[in-house]
Amino acid sequence: MKRIICGVFACLLVLPTLFGKAQAASGGSSANLISTALTQLDYEEEPYSYSKYGEWFGVPRGDWCDMFVSWCANQAGLSTSVFPRSAGCTTHVRLFGKSSPYYVSTARGGSYVPQQGDVIFFYNYVDYPKANVIRHVGIVLCVENRYVFTVEGNTLTNRLDYPYYECVDPLRDVSLEPNDYVAVKCYPLDEPQIHGYAVPNYGDRNAFEHDGWVDLGKYAPLREIFDTLSAQDIMLGTSPYTFSPRYGMTRGDFLAIVMKLYGLSGWEAETEPFDDVPESSTYYDAAMTARSASIVNGTGCNMFKPNIYISGTEAQAIISRTLAYVGQEDQQFDFSKGDFSYMLTPYTIRADIAKALYALLSKMSTPTVSSAKVLLNGDPLDWPMLIIGGSNYVPLKVLSQVFPELGTVPDLQAEEFAEEHRADNRSAYGSIGAANQDSVNDEATDELLRNQASYLPVPMYHTNRVFLSDIPLCSNDAFANVPSFIYQGIQYVMLRPAMNLLNVDVQWNGESKTIELFPLR
Repeated sequence: MKRIICGVFACLLVLPTLFGKAQAASGGSSANLISTALTQLDYEEEPYSYSKYGEWFGVPRGDWCDMFVSWCANQAGLSTSVFPRSAGCTTHVRLFGKSSPYYVSTARGGSYVPQQGDVIFFYNYVDYPKANVIRHVGIVLCVENRYVFTVEGNTLTNRLDYPYYECVDPLRDVSLEPNDYVAVKCYPLDEPQIHGYAVPNYGDRNAFEHDGWVDLGKYAPLREIFDTLSAQDIMLGTSPYTFSPRYGMTRGDFLAIVMKLYGLSGWEAETEPFDDVPESSTYYDAAMTARSASIVNGTGCNMFKPNIYISGTEAQAIISRTLAYVGQEDQQFDFSKGDFSYMLTPYTIRADIAKALYALLSKMSTPTVSSAKVLLNGDPLDWPMLIIGGSNYVPLKVLSQVFPELGTVPDLQAEEFAEEHRADNRSAYGSIGAANQDSVNDEATDELLRNQASYLPVPMYHTNRVFLSDIPLCSNDAFANVPSFIYQGIQYVMLRPAMNLLNVDVQWNGESKTIELFPLR
């Protein structure tokens, strides 16, 4: 929010406009107020602080946070007796106090939990510790996990990783900031700058009905990306109403997401913990895993700083190192800066992080269990198959037990083949070794995988997602590049091209959902 001075002078401007423009309505609906406010998301002020809300009120170039709130009430049909209009925050508190309950914030000793449609007021607790000067106002959208979400005008998206009036506000440089706009924001319920809540006497206080995120504004074209990441439990919203696309994400949260995305977990026994990520920390496993894999090295003095917003440069570095570790080609992304990224530490926004994660996710597949039965010359085979993209994949080891002539390309030839056809990802498998992928099926290796504290993290072992690639297979003197993936430590190969290599005819019986195999020699 700008350095707003909502002085008493503003109330002198109220009377000429208040009665002429207020709509007559009895009680009114809090949901209508919320709906009206949300239609204004990302409205941006023009030069010299001009806003349409100020124009409506009669102060076209004034600080417009309170005039925005009043405009929304007017558009929603709320009477002035239920929702008084004002251009000054301090005055507005007094006006509400004449007809509505007013509850002080948790930080000021209150116990009231705000509800949707309440009016939230803010103050500078550093410069005005007596709490007699109110500087900003918004409308409560919801309360979730001890955070209050608001709709506000004449504002910027705040940082949650540093106290506002103690750290952010003293370092602000208006010349480096975007124009103020309408935004959905959030604060801890015990945020010191929250002064309190006015509770209008609505006639109808039923909750605003919504379908998905209501705070996307100009980021609405990314809804499918946000929905996909949330549905797959990769990157969740910040409340049932909000995705918070303009907010930052902490370093700890980002690292945990990337480690989970690639199924990375575990570390070498000698891996040193970060001093600021104790074993009790939510981020301990991710930090230890990433440090063991040399994906993160800390910020100096053995610190990781998990609770500070991550910058675009840091996010890109973690992504690039992770891709190298799992044997995938690097991908570069554009990360824009948050509103206050020039101070304290730079940071990027959740919308750009989501786009990067979605692009990474698109390179992976999620196999499902195949219900098809397999017959070889009429005899049933107990093959645990998986499906990706409509194609059946069978464990290579199981396939080799039935067709012993099928195998991987001998080591020397495999190295030559890999040079031409696929990336060498041996290093990605740490102490397990990747020269012979069938080794991951051995009992000793399974035991090693279960003992996570004794090995480097194995890519994709702790996730249902897989990378599709090709594996060189041979049968007698024949060679073929067969689509393949590793799932839970087991190498799978696509059934049909493997059968072609073995000179086995594959027929699908749709009626019985049976795959019938007939050797041609």
